[in-house]
Amino acid sequence: RAFMLSHFLPFNKSIFGKLNDPIYVVMYLITLLPIQGLRVAFFSIILLMLFFPGPPDEFQLINFILLFKGMQFLTGGIVQLALGSYKYFACYS
Repeated sequence: RAFMLSHFLPFNKSIFGKLNDPIYVVMYLITLLPIQGLRVAFFSIILLMLFFPGPPDEFQLINFILLFKGMQFLTGGIVQLALGSYKYFACYS
């Protein structure tokens, strides 16, 4: 629990510090894969780790919600837009 949370949601690192951590990069790439249910399962596990064994901090919950919604926008919007555009281009060229 502590290993995964300290790498994915560290309190003392900026985005540049997180990107230098290879474990964070692997976890981030897992959330970007367009596989059905993978992102939801990953974030469900993170949410369970935040809730148990004690009540989560308000900052942790807000950070989690913003991260989850941001990933939802990236994977559901931007990545799917790029894949659809590529398929459309490949179909008509």
